[in-house]
Amino acid sequence: MADVELFIGNRRYSSWSLRAWLALRASGVSFSCTMIWLDSPSFIPSVAELGGSQRLPALRIGEHTVWDSLAICEFAAERSIPAAPLWPSDPLQRAVARAYAAEMHAGFPNLRRELPMDLDANTTREISTECWHEVTRICELWRAALASNAHLGPYLFGQFSIADCMFAPVIERFLGYGVPIDALCAAYAHTMRGHEGMAKWRLEAAGEHALTDP
Repeated sequence: MADVELFIGNRRYSSWSLRAWLALRASGVSFSCTMIWLDSPSFIPSVAELGGSQRLPALRIGEHTVWDSLAICEFAAERSIPAAPLWPSDPLQRAVARAYAAEMHAGFPNLRRELPMDLDANTTREISTECWHEVTRICELWRAALASNAHLGPYLFGQFSIADCMFAPVIERFLGYGVPIDALCAAYAHTMRGHEGMAKWRLEAAGEHALTDP
């Protein structure tokens, strides 16, 4: 395979980058990772060179660029090692997992706006009624999947999947801003935060504080 390079934004803030990075890491695909500072003078010219939507994340595969996080996750799933499938093996469960991922990909605008991902967040925020509706919907999704698949493992569809990758930034929002959620959802959030990929991302995000924008 051609060289694979993932371009991401600051780990502290870049929720979409986290999703793509987690999927690639879990897949076993060999890739390098380059961080581009989100609020720097070099950001626009740097992402412009990548083509596509000129947003992050972006995946460079040889001379080709994939620029959407869910598309990058699908690339990872198609090339994942047999021991680490990123979608459930059952066709119906796989379809439901894809529906979860698609809903997260396209929805929850109030949550994104009012509770932006910040790995250093340790506070509470007042949120709108519309945002509370979205929090409720996410918890409904989590409870349904966790209850149905508890016998298969601790993640939404038993084993770690792209559905978990898509909701990974949400658990950081819920925990960082002290969003009150039920015990089952809280247990899932802490399971996700304890995932080795999440732990590595958080560690590398902490290291970014020592860097300066070139």
